[in-house]
Amino acid sequence: MAKKLQEGQFHSLITDAMKKYLLLFSIFLTSISYAQKNIAGKEFTTKIGSICEETPEPVKCSGSTDYLVLKFKNKSVDVIEKRLKCNEEQILHKNNFIWRIVKNKIDIQIPSNNQSSFIKNLDLRIKNNQLIGYKEDWQKKKREYIFTQK
Repeated sequence: MAKKLQEGQFHSLITDAMKKYLLLFSIFLTSISYAQKNIAGKEFTTKIGSICEETPEPVKCSGSTDYLVLKFKNKSVDVIEKRLKCNEEQILHKNNFIWRIVKNKIDIQIPSNNQSSFIKNLDLRIKNNQLIGYKEDWQKKKREYIFTQK
């Protein structure tokens, strides 16, 4: 009789553990779905570089600033690299990729033949409801890019 009671307790423990696992798993899936829906429909921008030009005489517009713009849709994201010079905007690269969230990391599926340069190897993460990118610079130092929402 004691052996059957132990087996019943064992099955009860396993059933409770499975219920807890399923509950945690469903909470995890819900949070991923919520995070993806929370970003969809939003636009984020960050400064990715500047160029200064040396001129023999002072020139009002002798430099430019480059930006990365991410426009998230439900399953795709527009990735735009643009340059601002003298209040004129020049699109350097514009692509549309599939994206998803995996453990607070934004996974953008970039094909190997992609022409955009900055988005390659950019590690995008969500920290404290803030979109942040990490990438090694030309000196192999990891840089942080904080995106602002438009």
